[in-house]
Amino acid sequence: MEHRKGIKVRVIAVALRSEKPAYRCLFCCKEKLHISEGVSDFYDDNFNFNYGTVHILCSLPTECETPSHVAVTTAENISKESRHAVFLEVKNQRVENVSLHYNFTICISTMFDYNNVLQLVQSLEMFKLLEVDKVVIYKTSCTPEIQRILNYYINEGLVEVIPWMLSRYVTPSQGWLPEHGPGDIHYYGQIPALNDCVYRYMYQTRYVSLQDIDELILPQSVDR
Repeated sequence: MEHRKGIKVRVIAVALRSEKPAYRCLFCCKEKLHISEGVSDFYDDNFNFNYGTVHILCSLPTECETPSHVAVTTAENISKESRHAVFLEVKNQRVENVSLHYNFTICISTMFDYNNVLQLVQSLEMFKLLEVDKVVIYKTSCTPEIQRILNYYINEGLVEVIPWMLSRYVTPSQGWLPEHGPGDIHYYGQIPALNDCVYRYMYQTRYVSLQDIDELILPQSVDR
């Protein structure tokens, strides 16, 4: 939920950049279905791929101030898709103005066929030394050994894994530009994953860092 410019619901999606359909938002509110208009805005950085990241802002119907779930479809398809739409939980219903859950969160994207056990453990242990509260990893696929390590740090409370199944619907490129790797969207869908992480945690953490698993931000001084 977006609280900064009037209360709206922001849906981060992947869409074909050549199409600009009229979007409709379906809200579940107290076991009733409500419909409102969705206004789309494509993210500027798309690196000339056919698909890009789009933010869809959904206005809340007057009779639905606290929706539990939302789905997005087009005005053209709303009659035939409303019964079979995929609904998402509406997060950040409240703004934590006094005390945030976390001070420092790191967003990692995207884990695709990942198998570097040593790198993962080194990075996560270093994050702990730097007093990182939460590490959010967007995971498509990894080896069983990596999954066991992730499970360990999930149980510790350090890591949250977000399943990133974008490859079921489009073909992510393995490169930064179309000429560096064929596909529908830039570099494993990194941009929508990081956008999701920022908005998912914007009302829960004081600082957010967007990093690869092999990157570390080291302080030059410590103020105690």
